[in-house]
Amino acid sequence: MALPARKTRHRRTHGALDIDRAGTWTTRLTPDQIRLSEAALGERLTSYGYELA
Repeated sequence: MALPARKTRHRRTHGALDIDRAGTWTTRLTPDQIRLSEAALGERLTSYGYELA
């Protein structure tokens, strides 16, 4: 196990993949955080179909 069970914030890492939250970062992050994410991950985001602003 990579993470101890006591690390509850990592609970989602112990189960099967779940796509329910895919893309929610666009509503959970501030505009500045989104710009930073797009700058750092732009190529990867576009390779998965995300259109940069």
